[in-house]
This record gives sequence, structure tokens and C-alpha cells, in this order.
Amino acid sequence: MAELMVRNGLSLRGAAQALDPPVVLTADDALSLQNRKSFQNILWAERHKFYRQLDEDPARDRKAAVGMLWLAAHKLAEAGSWEKTADAIFKLARIENWIQGEQQVNVFSELKPKEIAALKARIKGVQAPEELESAGEA
Repeated sequence: MAELMVRNGLSLRGAAQALDPPVVLTADDALSLQNRKSFQNILWAERHKFYRQLDEDPARDRKAAVGMLWLAAHKLAEAGSWEKTADAIFKLARIENWIQGEQQVNVFSELKPKEIAALKARIKGVQAPEELESAGEA
């Protein structure tokens, strides 16, 4: 039952109903079983087994992730969650390189290589401040 729960996103009672033949669990029985330490350990192990299988799947690649994100955006739109839909589409656009990430400003763009080297050395504590000033004049 733990495997059915993990792979299909079922509750314990839903997994019991999915068995062949179906098993009927009362709410109290399901709660009692779910609270057992041994059941929690089995469920935990089953989740990790499933995650490892997903990781080892050769079909798990960038295209599959993009397709999954597109499907998620579509489902969000169908549900009327427009803000979440826009966020998913924005993420998709970034993955597909339709838009660039945040622009970076290079504060060192006007420095000469010698000045950059002097600053690096000063940061490392190799040069005294006077040597840095003389490097900037050269």
C-alpha cells in the first residue's frame, strides 16, 4: 500500500481501495495504521526508493522538465490561478532563454588590470595602501 500511496499520491484509505481485491479501512483503522512508527518507516523508505528511481530515469531531462512546467502552467490557468500561471510562464521563459536573468553591473569595468591586481593583493593583505595608490597612477 505504501508504494501505491507514493506513486499515485493516494491516501492510505485510497490505496487500500485500489488493491485487488479492495480492502475497506475505517477512518479509525487508517489513522491507527498511519500513526504506527513501522508504517511511517515503510512509507519513508518507499518515498526514497521512488525518488531514486526518478533520478535514475534516462527520460528525465530538460525537455521533460519544460513539458511538466508547461502542463503545470496550463492546469493553473484552467483553475483560474492567473498569478501562479504568470509565475510558471515566467519561469518557463527563463529556462528557455526567452528572457535573460537579472542584469549585473560591473563596478570594475573602468579599472585597468594592474589596478584590479593591486586591489586583489590589498584585500589579501599583501600590499600596503601606499602601493595601491602608486599602482593606480601607473
